[in-house]
Amino acid sequence: MSEIQPSDPTRITADQVLSGAKIRGARVRRSVRLGTYTQRAGVTLAVGVGSVAALITLSIVVKFLWSLPVPPHFDAQMSEDQLNRLLSAQKQSSDILVTTMVNFFESIIFKVFMPVFTLILGYIFGTQRSSDHDGRNDD
Repeated sequence: MSEIQPSDPTRITADQVLSGAKIRGARVRRSVRLGTYTQRAGVTLAVGVGSVAALITLSIVVKFLWSLPVPPHFDAQMSEDQLNRLLSAQKQSSDILVTTMVNFFESIIFKVFMPVFTLILGYIFGTQRSSDHDGRNDD
C-alpha cells in the first residue's frame, strides 16, 4: 500500500482509514468486522426484544392516558364536605390507575423483557470478547 501523507497531520480522511493505508509509518487496520452468525442472530433477537418492549411500553402509556378519570364537575352550591369527598374519590381513582399501570409495567418489562434482553446482550458481547481474545494477532 502506498504511504499517504495528509496535509494536516491531525486530520485523516475516512478513505485513508478504511483503505488501510500507511499514515506516518503506522499501518491503519480495519477494526470493524462482521460478527459471527451467532452474534448477528443475537443482535437481531435483541432488536426484536427491544422493539416489542418499546411497543408494550407505548401501549401501557396510551392505555394509561386513555383510562385517566374524568375531572370532576364542581358546582357552586357544593359544600366543603362534598368537595373534599369528590376530590378524595378523584385522587383515589387516579392512584389506583397509576398503581395498576406501574405494576403491569414492572411485571411485563422488568421481570420478562429486561432479563431476556440483558441475557442476549451479555451473550453477544461475551462471545465477541471471547473471539477477540482467541483470534488476537499482535503485530
